Amino acid sequence: ELEGKTIGVNGLKTLAEMSTRETVRLAGGDPAKLQFVEISPTLAIPALSRGTLAATIVSEPFLSSARESVRIFAKPHDAVAKQFYICAWFAKSDWLTADPTTTRRLTKAIYDAADWTNHHHDETAPILVKYLKFDPDRAKTLARATFDTKLDPKLMQPVLDIAYKYGLIQQQVNASSLIARVN
Repeated sequence: ELEGKTIGVNGLKTLAEMSTRETVRLAGGDPAKLQFVEISPTLAIPALSRGTLAATIVSEPFLSSARESVRIFAKPHDAVAKQFYICAWFAKSDWLTADPTTTRRLTKAIYDAADWTNHHHDETAPILVKYLKFDPDRAKTLARATFDTKLDPKLMQPVLDIAYKYGLIQQQVNASSLIARVN
């Protein structure tokens, strides 16, 4: 039903577009017949409401505020894998190896912050209110990401595989080859 229609994504040639293409393919549609437009998440729901878009991928905090005016009909990222990394930290190899102590300290700080966030959900709401200017009641109801506290190449691989499948990258990449080992 989305073939030939305009779908809003937060960036062209991104995971949002590739996962939508794969969702349509798995449902029996032709992903080549989809039309994508890049749109800011703040504008996606109004465009959907006006009929400018047939569908869009919306994430928090925009989804919670629009739940009464939109209907979820698919979860495109599920077409990639049931679980995978949606983002990761990257650095140049020479920077990582130039000062291994700093690299280890930075890595530990990132994982410690992730662990704290995962276990202090209620305490993160005031941070969202302060820095993102959210309404306090709304901040408490937002769906939150779970942050990993270790790096697992199996959770990186699905994104690399779908990027290759849809031509975002030109060759297959083994996720393990992207992980730096710092002594």
